[in-house]
Amino acid sequence: MKTKNRVWRSLIAFVLTLSMIVPSLSIPAKAAGNENLALGKTATASSSYPGKPWTPDKAVDGDTKGSDSRWSSKRATGTTNEGDGDIGTKEQWLMVDLGAQTPVNQINIYWEAAFATKYEIQTSLNGQEFTTVKECTATEAGSQTYRDLQVDAARYVRIYCQEPKTAKYGYSIYELEVFAQNSMGSAKDVLDSLNGQKPEISDDGTHLVLPEVPDGYQISLYDNQQVVKLDGTIIQPLVDMDVNLLYKVENMEDAEDVAKSEADIKITVPGKYETENRDNEKPNVLPGLREWKGGEGTYTRTEDSRLVVSDDSMSSAADVIKTYFDDMLDIDIEIVKGEEPKAGDVYLKTGGTVDELGEEGYLLEIGDYVTITSPTVTGMTYGGASVTQILYQDENMDNIVKGTARDYPKYPIRAGMVDVGRMYIPLEYLKEMTIYMSWFKMNEIQVHINDYWSQSGYSAFRLESDTYPEIVADDGYYTKLPPVSERYEKIWH
Repeated sequence: MKTKNRVWRSLIAFVLTLSMIVPSLSIPAKAAGNENLALGKTATASSSYPGKPWTPDKAVDGDTKGSDSRWSSKRATGTTNEGDGDIGTKEQWLMVDLGAQTPVNQINIYWEAAFATKYEIQTSLNGQEFTTVKECTATEAGSQTYRDLQVDAARYVRIYCQEPKTAKYGYSIYELEVFAQNSMGSAKDVLDSLNGQKPEISDDGTHLVLPEVPDGYQISLYDNQQVVKLDGTIIQPLVDMDVNLLYKVENMEDAEDVAKSEADIKITVPGKYETENRDNEKPNVLPGLREWKGGEGTYTRTEDSRLVVSDDSMSSAADVIKTYFDDMLDIDIEIVKGEEPKAGDVYLKTGGTVDELGEEGYLLEIGDYVTITSPTVTGMTYGGASVTQILYQDENMDNIVKGTARDYPKYPIRAGMVDVGRMYIPLEYLKEMTIYMSWFKMNEIQVHINDYWSQSGYSAFRLESDTYPEIVADDGYYTKLPPVSERYEKIWH
């Protein structure tokens, strides 16, 4: 019985002791939803600018841009904040008491023009001892958001300013917002929260796994490449390749709420082949070949070299490539049809897919003979341009280093502008310029046909006009084609 009483008294003593201890423990409060914890709470500061309504409480009133709804410190040009004057120290701070301990994961700061170029985000449990959570820098005024701060418990949050943009203006903050969890109020918030997070490559190497986003939002790629498709499918490159990606985040409930990456997200996609020291260097081509795996040895053109066309669908491409040989290399090359190329030939082979190569892409395999493979006439023509560009650089226009290239344009429009308004260029020369442009795979030309030089009084309109003949330039213009009936008449006679 005495033993039972002793046990009972010990248990009561433990409970009483616990009852005295537990109230002194601070358990982080769970925020209702994900509200701004700083809104309307008590704010203090190292100083405030005298004679103005720019007091600390204005930085937690919910107004993020009102000219008088902000905290401003004294000028950061002195050595003390004491006294009634407007001169203060370089280091200033703004602090908010959240009222209870809480997790902190996100902080938004809305800087006025007088912003800090260097500052720290600090937290404290007691308002006396602070821990630096984030060292920050800024290059311009405006809002700055910091997520994933991972503070388990804090009651006080302090912005500790260390370097002012302009010392004579001190520091000024429109609003300070604090959240227990990352706040995602828009597609831009979601995109910012990713902080450039890279996607992962699936175990089988066939597609990308994009970062997860909150419910109600969708993430995708929006800058199409021939290595990584918009749906994340990977077309394996020849060798390891750095690929720059851009994300697009969309709000599924608001079609106008869309955010796109401003900075590239770089990943490395593993290639089919390893590079080796003995590999031939990539040939010089304009625009540069996108992918290259060097081989060993050299292809050599001979007097008997031919353009071998696999089928009629590439006949028009063969005709253009022949003109490249004629005009750029002064080589008369024969076109033949067949599927059995010989050493020294250039073989034009229909193949590949638009999904893999795009509308303008091609595969170039350089061995004892050159094979250009493409699903489109345009891609085949560009492959021929690359071959003739490489030959053009050889002393005798005969040799190309062996290897494999997979090539496709980075930009869908590759344009040039010719200004004939200020200086007349004969049509024959203009036509010749477009041939050179096509050889360098440019696919659009803009001709600037009229202009007025106000200081000189010179004006020029380069197209023939029957209605207003007086506006046509005296020093050169382009005539109209004759009527269709006259053109047909000339053809038939």
